[in-house]
Amino acid sequence: MNILLFLCFMIGVTPVKVEIIHTSNIYGNFGPSKATWINPDFPPVLGGFESLKELVTAEREKAKKNNILFLLLDAGNFSGGYITGEKLSPDSIAYYMNSLNYNCINLGVKELILFPATKRSEKFLPEPMSLKDYLSKFKTKVVSANVEFTAPEYSCLVLPYEILEFKGIKIGIFGMLSENAPFFLYQDIGLESDTPPVKIYKEYETAKKTVDELKSKGCDIVIMLSSIGYYRERFVARDVPGIDLILGGFDGFGERQAYVDPVNHTIILRNYDYLSQIGKIVLTIDPKAKTIIDFDYTAITPFEEEFTPLAPAEVEGEE
Repeated sequence: MNILLFLCFMIGVTPVKVEIIHTSNIYGNFGPSKATWINPDFPPVLGGFESLKELVTAEREKAKKNNILFLLLDAGNFSGGYITGEKLSPDSIAYYMNSLNYNCINLGVKELILFPATKRSEKFLPEPMSLKDYLSKFKTKVVSANVEFTAPEYSCLVLPYEILEFKGIKIGIFGMLSENAPFFLYQDIGLESDTPPVKIYKEYETAKKTVDELKSKGCDIVIMLSSIGYYRERFVARDVPGIDLILGGFDGFGERQAYVDPVNHTIILRNYDYLSQIGKIVLTIDPKAKTIIDFDYTAITPFEEEFTPLAPAEVEGEE
């Protein structure tokens, strides 16, 4: 048992618990898929949205029963389709995300590629709806601290951060987009003009500024939703004190184990892509010191047979 958790138990202090379900890099893959990396000849089926919904519903109900704060967060790149002309289904993506009642979602590189802030100039690329129209379909909070849009209507659609409070603990959640995003924007959206439609600021400087602002507002726990990539998340964790948890996304590897930075003790979690892994972490917080004293992390593979609810006729005991 963690020594701080043991001390809380000895002095009769009840720790505060926060459960977080974390998704990332879904890429619009809400349907069933085959886990060929497990068995290429007879791959087990992953349940996609239905399995995620079953997991979220069960965990949310259990957390409520046990007086635990439940958060559902996404690190970005939830949009599907490609810039090579595949038909997009923005309404379907928004429907899936809204029906799960996410607390916060981060703006990913994919969202900027597929839904540019201004009209594309290249005629051979598909012309989906604007990012503004796309984001207006979402009921959840969209956060991104290092993205600034010229158009004023984005100010109510994309916030730098969100602050929640539970049992006297303030939790700040902010998003971060890769500062290299312009290299991935194959369409011309005028990032080099005098008045670009979107500005993307440096990760390190923005992360430090945002953490300082959240701390000045009394936040005890700071969570970063990342679409900056595997290695850059580790650089930010090492160089920016005050971030308790980074939920990673964009390029790089998924991980089955939590990584803890040895200097600032920032926890980093990363899922594998296409809804093939869902992260679950339970934070234990000392209500007096208002710091994380322990955590339990589980990397969940959403197998259809495990997380898809049975039809009424299949329920045990019914004929």
